[in-house]
Amino acid sequence: MKSIFGIFCFTVLSGFLSPAFATIPEEIKWSLNCTRPTAEYDVKVNNVRLTIRNAGGIKTNSYYFSNFPQNIKVPAIENIGLWIGGKDRSGNIKLSAFTNEAYAFDYSSGPLHPDFGNTSNEECQKWNKIFTVNKQEISQHITNFRAAEEKQIPYDCSTIPDGVKFWPGVGNPFWEKKYGWDLPDQPLAFFFDADHNGFYNPCLGDYPMNPESNCGLFDLNDILNQIPAEMSFYIINDAGSYHTLTGPANIGMEIHVYTFLFNSNDEINNMSFMSYKTYHRGFEDLHESFIGIYVNPALGCPYDNYIGYDKNRRMGFIYNNQ
Repeated sequence: MKSIFGIFCFTVLSGFLSPAFATIPEEIKWSLNCTRPTAEYDVKVNNVRLTIRNAGGIKTNSYYFSNFPQNIKVPAIENIGLWIGGKDRSGNIKLSAFTNEAYAFDYSSGPLHPDFGNTSNEECQKWNKIFTVNKQEISQHITNFRAAEEKQIPYDCSTIPDGVKFWPGVGNPFWEKKYGWDLPDQPLAFFFDADHNGFYNPCLGDYPMNPESNCGLFDLNDILNQIPAEMSFYIINDAGSYHTLTGPANIGMEIHVYTFLFNSNDEINNMSFMSYKTYHRGFEDLHESFIGIYVNPALGCPYDNYIGYDKNRRMGFIYNNQ
């Protein structure tokens, strides 16, 4: 192997969190009428260029590197998508997946009801978004808040950058004014909880956090150094519509997806990171379950593409053999 042009990393942050029901109660009606998620966001950080889709993956032909002569786009990945599968108690296979099939999809936007495991097209449309925040916004907020604390003066909440102010953390007091609807009282986007009350309020020093970050840091420089150059977040589920890609049966899975990148002077400048947190809100146990990443590499010539996985680092990588 002569070279590795690009690396992507992913991690699953939790196992399945499931209701205790064995069968679906008759009184619970599944809407199954959500339309396909359509939100996209172009990432232009470090040497990576990619387009995130809130349908569970990265858009076709969008992942490439920009630091090559004559600004030539060197492709790395055709597409990436999340796959979750297993068996019900009768041995029937259940699967939720993402590929580049434009006519079929399994995932819908937004969270599921924590007790009933369902949603509606209205809720899906509300969550047909990708939320982003960058390091400058978070750093400015932390620095200003600490300065106000040191001077023992009230923090001016009007100075909070939008990426921080409108982060979808549970309990965000600014949310309804911007979007016109209230956030549900259930786990949402990850954040640093300065006052440990379980609710997101940047006026009290809370700020968006990468779920892989160290929450125990106190030195300002240490905190700022671990903040990604940019971070995005969205929520999807597999119970908002019939599975037109893998079959009609859903699992009842809610997935929180983070993508974050860093600017650096080493190999990390050629990397993007993805983290997934899963909540099983279905009414049937899932046996022999697995979570995997579908990867269709396109690292230069398509005839010598390989993918590998370092389980100690929880890192996948793509390489050529020549």
